[in-house]
Amino acid sequence: LPIRKNTVLKVRAFGSHQLPGRVATQTYLFDVPATVPTIALSTDPTYLFDSTKGLFEKGPNASPDFPFVGANFWKKTEIPAHIELIESTGLQGIDQDVGFRIFGAFSRGMAKKSFRIVARSKYGPDRIEYPLFPTKDLTSVRSFVLRQSGQDAYKTRFRDVLMTQLIADSGVDYQAYRTVVVYINGAYWGLYNIREKINEDFIADNHGIDPDDVNL
Repeated sequence: LPIRKNTVLKVRAFGSHQLPGRVATQTYLFDVPATVPTIALSTDPTYLFDSTKGLFEKGPNASPDFPFVGANFWKKTEIPAHIELIESTGLQGIDQDVGFRIFGAFSRGMAKKSFRIVARSKYGPDRIEYPLFPTKDLTSVRSFVLRQSGQDAYKTRFRDVLMTQLIADSGVDYQAYRTVVVYINGAYWGLYNIREKINEDFIADNHGIDPDDVNL
């Protein structure tokens, strides 16, 4: 099967009188810059671009003015997706099925949106077993954010990261980050920052406690 351009390949085994095998997903990318890690997301395009229900579309209920409150991207809809993280060295770090949803506030109305990635047992493993942040001793997370830098998305793209990193050695909790290049269904989606998601799991993971004991 020759592949000569960016392609998402999904393969499943079928046999007579047997249950179908799990879907194996692999994204093939060409001419990717290797200075930062790459994240490849893949999902059924109708989840994203269907004119009525697609998460990237305004849909029938959007207000006419920015940030288009009521649009599909303002809903809390979560869709199944596959995520692959490839380090700048070429090594694959993450390869699993996850949940995907739009993240943020007014930035939802921007063309370039932030995303939340979450591991759930209905997709596969309920955690992402990988040290995403070299600056922290975290070997797994339940979720994280692919942030386009909010209102700074079309300017420096690092202002929020810079501000939080200034207190990294202060003893105050802060969100770690990594800069990555993101592709969705083989299409280049730009530079993003992986950020820790602020929730009960963030407190639990950074302080070694049970998330059920956290009242946030």
